[in-house]
Amino acid sequence: MRKIVTLTVLMENNVALLEHPACSPDLNPIENVWGWMAREVYKNGRQFLTVDALSCLNEFLNFCGKITKHETK
Repeated sequence: MRKIVTLTVLMENNVALLEHPACSPDLNPIENVWGWMAREVYKNGRQFLTVDALSCLNEFLNFCGKITKHETK
C-alpha cells in the first residue's frame, strides 16, 4: 500500500524515478568507503593472520590521519 501511495505522489509531482536494483552499491556511498578502506589495509599485498594484527594501533592512526587529510582538501 505504501508503495502505491508513494508512486502516486511522485507521479503527481512529476518526479522521475531511476531504475536500479534495490541494494545498488553504486548508489550507496558507504560502499565506496568500504572499498577504499580495504584497498588501504591490503595495499602492497599485505595480509593479516589475526584480528589483532589487523587492528593494531599504528594502522588505525595512519587511517585516521588519511581521512582527516582527505576531508580538509
